[in-house]
Amino acid sequence: MAYYLRKSSRSRGIYLQIYNSFFDPVKKSPRSSHVETLGYVCDLVDKGIDDPVSFYARKVADMNADNRKTEEKQISDISALLYLGWFPCDSILRRIDIQKDIDLLASRRRFDYSVYGCLRALLMARLVEPWYYVKFEDNLNFCF
Repeated sequence: MAYYLRKSSRSRGIYLQIYNSFFDPVKKSPRSSHVETLGYVCDLVDKGIDDPVSFYARKVADMNADNRKTEEKQISDISALLYLGWFPCDSILRRIDIQKDIDLLASRRRFDYSVYGCLRALLMARLVEPWYYVKFEDNLNFCF
C-alpha cells in the first residue's frame, strides 16, 4: 500500500489528487483508491502555496513514511509457537544420524527418491500441523 500524487492535465490546468495504490487479491491486480482531492494548481497558488506540486509531493512522502512505521509485517496469523515442535525433532534426527541406515535399507529397492527424506517430511508435517490431517481424514470418512 503506497500513496502517490496524481497530476491530471485538464482544460483549466493541472489538477492534483492523492491516491492510494494496493494489490487487490480478489481481482489479482493492482488497484488504486481516491484519498484526497487537492484541486487545481492555479487555485492552490492563489491560496498561498508557492509550489503546490512539490509541497504535496512532500506530504505524500510523509504519508508513506508514516504508513511504513505503522504497518506490521506479519507472515501469518497463526502463532509461531505452534511450529516449535519442528526444531527439537529436527535436532534429534540430526543427532541420531539414521539417514545412512535408512538409505542403506532402501538401496536394494532402487527408489528414485530418498526414503529418509520422505519419512522426515512426513514426520515433520505431522508435528507441525497435526490437526490438518485429522480434518482431512474426517472429510474422507477414514477410520484409522
